[in-house]
Amino acid sequence: MMKKLLVRLRNGKVLLAVISGILLVLVQLGVIDVEMSHHLSIALDTVLSMFVALGVISDPESHLKDKQ
Repeated sequence: MMKKLLVRLRNGKVLLAVISGILLVLVQLGVIDVEMSHHLSIALDTVLSMFVALGVISDPESHLKDKQ
């Protein structure tokens, strides 16, 4: 069970989802100010958009098979 959890946490998409959930909980508890959360959200969206455009997060060639 723990081994499966560690494998899933190595996936970048799962890790980003976990971090977003933690930030959401912190905002709801009042640990992080809503305005600060908005600024963090915009910054994170910008960084993720750049990563997607560069193919870092979703590999555009992942569906192709090696034809050698």
